Amino acid sequence: MAQEKLQGPVCLNHPDKPAVAHCCVCRRPVCQECLVREDGFLCCSRECLKQARESTSRTADILERRNRGAGGRRLRALARWVVLAALAGACWYFRGDIQGLYNRFFGRGKPTVKQRIQDINRKNLQKDHERRNRKMNEWEQEGL
Repeated sequence: MAQEKLQGPVCLNHPDKPAVAHCCVCRRPVCQECLVREDGFLCCSRECLKQARESTSRTADILERRNRGAGGRRLRALARWVVLAALAGACWYFRGDIQGLYNRFFGRGKPTVKQRIQDINRKNLQKDHERRNRKMNEWEQEGL
């Protein structure tokens, strides 16, 4: 009987038998006789089966940690949005006095030239009103 050549992949342990599957760990072709089936894994040996189980548990741990971390990421994103909303609200509330706030917090309390001029004008106007009121009171007392 002439030995016929097999088409397709053959088992590495039994070159005369066709491979029915590939090991899920090392990807070697295996025949029905060498195939180790357990827990849904198709492996070429017990060692590969052990590695497949370990990698599955590691993958499950990684996915679990990733899912736990997703909650933290959501919380950080929510905190960022709250801070941005608070900043936007503060800008809206103090929208008329942004320059004054800037000078108060970062200008070390030093007024700008414009503010100094406004303060001087305000004081001069107040002094003028006081002088006028004094004069009016004097004239009223004198009966004029």
